[in-house]
Amino acid sequence: MNKKLFLAALGIILSAPAAAGDWSDEDTKWQAAYLALHIADWGQTRDAAAHPGQYIELNPILGESPSQKRVDGYFATTAILHTAIAYALPRD
Repeated sequence: MNKKLFLAALGIILSAPAAAGDWSDEDTKWQAAYLALHIADWGQTRDAAAHPGQYIELNPILGESPSQKRVDGYFATTAILHTAIAYALPRD
């Protein structure tokens, strides 16, 4: 996907009207479960990045052989964005 198109889509999504409801205990549990899986994926991807040529990354945003710095930036950003978007979404 074209980077400009991706950023435009992201901007539209983030600027859409939304009203955050009360963040419930159930919401916290779902987010914690997501983050646990996200962190596990992060660790596996960091390990693959530490062994270039042995593994191929299939995420088109990261590329086939990303650096650990790129992996860290991607996973930190997506963890923060996921949490922010989940919090901002209306409960209905």
